[in-house]
Amino acid sequence: VGTLGYVEAALEIAQQVADGVLPEPGVVVTAVGSGGTAAGLAMGLRMMGLRTRVMGVVVNDSFRLDRVVVADLARRTAELLRSRGVDLGAFDIGPNDLDADDRWLGDTYGATTPEGLEAQQLAEQAGLHLEPVYTAKALAAVRDLDERGVLDGPALFLQTHGSR
Repeated sequence: VGTLGYVEAALEIAQQVADGVLPEPGVVVTAVGSGGTAAGLAMGLRMMGLRTRVMGVVVNDSFRLDRVVVADLARRTAELLRSRGVDLGAFDIGPNDLDADDRWLGDTYGATTPEGLEAQQLAEQAGLHLEPVYTAKALAAVRDLDERGVLDGPALFLQTHGSR
C-alpha cells in the first residue's frame, strides 16, 4: 500500500512537469528504509514516460535492499494492479532504472552520521524539518552528489518526514 502512495506522488510530479511548474528532474532523491517509496516513484515516473531517475539513499541495513530488490517491488506492485484489472499501459521497470546506495548509511540502521546531522542543521535553518535517521541522510547524499558534480540535471529531494 505504501508503494502505491508513492506511485501517486510520481504522478503528481509528472503533472507538475506537464503544467510547466517544475522542470523534469534528472533525479529524485529519497530515503529508502523498506524500498516502497523508491519503488513507487520509479514505477509512477516510468508509467508517465519521464526519464527521471530515482536515487534511493539506503538507511536500513537489516535486510538486503538494493536496486534489484527495489525494482522487483515495483514490478510486483505493477503485477498486482494489473491482476486487479488496472490498465497501466506499456512500461517496463528494472534495476537499471533506479539506484539504491548505502554510502550514507553510517554504522548501522538508526545510527546518525556527521554528514546527516550537518544536513539536518542546514535544513532547519531554511525551515525544513528533517529527522536524523532517514531524511537527513538523504539530504546529505544530495549535498555530496552535488559537490562532486555527479547529479544529472535538476535534482528533486523528496521529503518523506511528516510535519511536527
